[in-house]
Amino acid sequence: MATANPGETATIDPDQAWNVGSNAEYKSISWYSSSDGSFERKVATESPLDSFSGLNYQKIANGPNEYYGFNEAPLFKYEFDEDAYYRNLVPTKTDEEVQAELNEPVEKMEAKLQEFLDKGEEVVWTPTLAAMAQNCPIKPARVIEYEISPYFQLNKNGYRKNWANTAICEYRPLLRLQSNWYNVSGDFLFRFQMMRWNLTSKAKMRYWKMVMTGGFAGLCIDHIYARQYKRKLKWH
Repeated sequence: MATANPGETATIDPDQAWNVGSNAEYKSISWYSSSDGSFERKVATESPLDSFSGLNYQKIANGPNEYYGFNEAPLFKYEFDEDAYYRNLVPTKTDEEVQAELNEPVEKMEAKLQEFLDKGEEVVWTPTLAAMAQNCPIKPARVIEYEISPYFQLNKNGYRKNWANTAICEYRPLLRLQSNWYNVSGDFLFRFQMMRWNLTSKAKMRYWKMVMTGGFAGLCIDHIYARQYKRKLKWH
């Protein structure tokens, strides 16, 4: 996830370990760079989409002749500039109006709570009610002490943007389909997740889990074969 400092050795060489093309100008082999520097310029540019809960796909190397891109040459041109649209957008509501709408559920809950108290009914104050009374605040993430890869994007609270903390209206499943999902899924599972698992997990527990998983898989295969043998081969 982090790049190596000058004079230090990185765990993975991102340009050689996954090299599948010999001509970088024809087929990109780098997930964090592009031959013409277009990806570096996109990452360095401030975008209003960075403040959204969803991924900013303009800062992912999914363009033409980029590592996560599906096409090696541009086939069409995007005429809609999303950055310029949101940069010049005039909100229809002020921040105070939005906050007042967000406070409505809390005010209704407090009114209902006061109604129960006036009737003398017993109220069980749970941690969920306590969180709702404070409008469900989110604890900020700890400060990262290393350089994070542009592959991962953080939201305003410091957490990695993923499907669980992304607003439903900001899901963009079709943009995922327009990317080279072989490289996207392969990098996520093997380059990042498996490497994190190899570097952070205990060796004894790791191989013990591998042995138990293999034994369970063999048990399932043997059980299925035994049932099929009894049903089709032995009695028929």
